[in-house]
Amino acid sequence: MKPLGYFLAVLGIVSLASGFVPQIQNALFISELGLDNIYISAIGIGLVVIGVLLIQKDPSTKQPVEVPIYHGKEIVGYRRLTK
Repeated sequence: MKPLGYFLAVLGIVSLASGFVPQIQNALFISELGLDNIYISAIGIGLVVIGVLLIQKDPSTKQPVEVPIYHGKEIVGYRRLTK
C-alpha cells in the first residue's frame, strides 16, 4: 500500500501544480478536459490526502507485539511475535 500512497501523493502534487501553472496543463493535456483550475486543484488536494493516509496506514510500520516470557509466576523477559 505504501507505493500506491506515494504514487497518489505525487500525482496529487502534479495535479495541484497544474491547477496553478497553465504551462503544466498544456504539457499534460489537462486543459483539453475542460475543467476549471479550482476543480483540478481540488482533485490534487484530494489525491495528496488519500496518498498520505495510505502511507501512514501501512501495517508494516507498526511495532511488533511483545508477549511476556514467564518462569513460574515471574516475568523474565519479552518475546516479539512475528507474522
